[in-house]
Amino acid sequence: MPLAKTAKVVQEQEKSITEHPEPTFITDTGEKIGAEFYRYFNVNPLNTSQELEYVYSWAKSNAKSVGDALKKLSSLETKLGAPKVGETRLQKIYNYLRLNDKVKATSLNLRNRIEGIQSRYRLKLAEIRNNYKERVGKTNEAISRIDSEYKNFLKSTKTKMNMEIERIKKEYENQLSELKAIRDAYGG
Repeated sequence: MPLAKTAKVVQEQEKSITEHPEPTFITDTGEKIGAEFYRYFNVNPLNTSQELEYVYSWAKSNAKSVGDALKKLSSLETKLGAPKVGETRLQKIYNYLRLNDKVKATSLNLRNRIEGIQSRYRLKLAEIRNNYKERVGKTNEAISRIDSEYKNFLKSTKTKMNMEIERIKKEYENQLSELKAIRDAYGG
């Protein structure tokens, strides 16, 4: 029997823990910050700063619980190392996160500007390609027309030349036959 009573007490303790959520404090901006964050940085809840709100927002993003958020903070603190003389742990993390966000924003702006330039030049290149194809098409048509005119001109010139040669041949043949006949008449 004593085991059953002990199990009941443990269950009641678990219920009381889950029924009482972590106390939170509301900042001037309306942000609710859990008491554990104040304890973690050893900050008085009455002296809430923009730094704490910023760090809290970062830590809570993608964290399933306060514990996960605090682990995330601890991991970052380990990565960054000890703060400089006169700098608090909160200030060090805040400055790092603030600058990290600025780096991300600047990188995003850079990427957006580059993509904008690439997009603008892709459109310009497409326009140039289309213009090129259109002009080449027109040039090919003109070349085909000129080629056709050239061939027709050659053909008609050759035909005219051959006709003139034939006419001249006939004229000279007649003269030659007459001259040969006269020569033969002279005895030759």
